[in-house]
Amino acid sequence: MRIGKARLGVLVTVALTWAGCGGGSNDTSKVDCGCPDVGTNDCLDASTMETAPPADVSIDLPTEAASPEANPCHPCEIDADCTGGLVCFDEDNNPATPKVCTKPYDPNTGCPDGMHGDYNVSKYCICDDCGGEYNPKCEPTSCLITTDGGSKLGECKLTGDKCYCQPASNPCQKCESDADCTGGLVCFDEDNNAGTPKVCTKPYDPNTGCPAGMHGDYNVSKYCICEDCGSIINPRCEPLVCLAQGTNGAFVGECKLTGDKCDCQPSANPCQKCEKDADCTGGLQCLDDDNNPATPKVCTKVYVPADGCPAGMHGDYAISKFCICEDCGSVFNPKCEATECLGVNADGVTKVGSCKLANGKCDCAIN
Repeated sequence: MRIGKARLGVLVTVALTWAGCGGGSNDTSKVDCGCPDVGTNDCLDASTMETAPPADVSIDLPTEAASPEANPCHPCEIDADCTGGLVCFDEDNNPATPKVCTKPYDPNTGCPDGMHGDYNVSKYCICDDCGGEYNPKCEPTSCLITTDGGSKLGECKLTGDKCYCQPASNPCQKCESDADCTGGLVCFDEDNNAGTPKVCTKPYDPNTGCPAGMHGDYNVSKYCICEDCGSIINPRCEPLVCLAQGTNGAFVGECKLTGDKCDCQPSANPCQKCEKDADCTGGLQCLDDDNNPATPKVCTKVYVPADGCPAGMHGDYAISKFCICEDCGSVFNPKCEATECLGVNADGVTKVGSCKLANGKCDCAIN
């Protein structure tokens, strides 16, 4: 509530004067404060006085302070370490874990975030620990699962309202039965291909996606599919050598990611002599790479310094905008092997030399 200071002063003065002059009392001992000679200089008629308007001055009365937010699962020593009405207690009855800020468990109102209730353990809300790890938010951190056969690595996961250390999933792991799979996966022939083994997978859901190293394709299967390449299981789609079936039969290729699927694609054939683009693989084109009519057209690509050139090729914008094969003299030598060649020395004399790689280019070095 805000009260003008001037108004407050007037009210207090009037009240004190009225009380001191016997106002509201029959006590004749009180002094009569009336003015005997109204209108004289000594006593003015109150009815003729002009009262100035009260100054617009206000005061702030204290307001109630906001309560601090609760700090559930905060390690503590005494109740004073806790806020928001929580108390300090060994909530899980485990001497190995610290006392924390908690509250009595009530199934009707539940527990604060990061806590759950279990009357079999305690009458207080219990922090969501995971294995032996203090993890009130149940982050998916690594943890140890202790079994009769020893300890094994797992991952913290929320099950119901409790944080448990559960086996980490093993997608694309070869399997014989569901028991071989962990993390909720099942054993299935995920690509409907009798030539590949059954693996640990899950039903494909476009909203949640697939585990790392897997993709979904309803045209192939209703399960998440491993990133195979040819007949090789390759969940990370490493650039491995693979064998694939083409229109002209089987060919050796290289594993490459196309979209979200790992396919066996033809390996690039840089510096391969060609007549047309169809003779080139791996995205290369058939071009006169060095702008030299004396050398054949070869499979090449546009030179981009940041990407470089395929093995056996180099880039030189002074010659061409395409990657150039490592020729040596007039000898076609993409690997720049130390073969004999004919070169011209500083005097303009043609001599026998040897092919050598210098500054990214294969030249005929004159002995």
